[in-house]
Amino acid sequence: MPKIQFSKPPLDFDTQLRKLAATCQPSEKYELGELLLKCSYYRVKSYLQPLRDPQNGTFSVEHLKSVMAFDHDLRLLILDNLETVEVYFRTVINEYMSNATGDAFWYLNTDYFAKPDDHKALIGTVREEYARSREGFI
Repeated sequence: MPKIQFSKPPLDFDTQLRKLAATCQPSEKYELGELLLKCSYYRVKSYLQPLRDPQNGTFSVEHLKSVMAFDHDLRLLILDNLETVEVYFRTVINEYMSNATGDAFWYLNTDYFAKPDDHKALIGTVREEYARSREGFI
């Protein structure tokens, strides 16, 4: 793989803070520094795009933190519910295939799959995940 050349040098923490602090509320510079210690400069910059004041390009660290907290909470909510949806779909597929084939272990039978090589790879992946898992029941 060819090495990609980047023209911009990496920024140290002080430079990152100075660049961002130039456009935040003066009273929030310390808070911005604390945020940068926990979250990368580039992540913060991506959040800032829609948050900057169109007149002067400034932003509020408090507003930034509230948007990032909302994003975090939303991500947790989605991932938590995604597990419920995944279990539901697995249940529906298993119930359908078990009844259609009369075989509770239908997923182990290559005859029920259109591509035997894909089925073999799937079973290999399932075995690897099972061996790696610490769950008592999968």
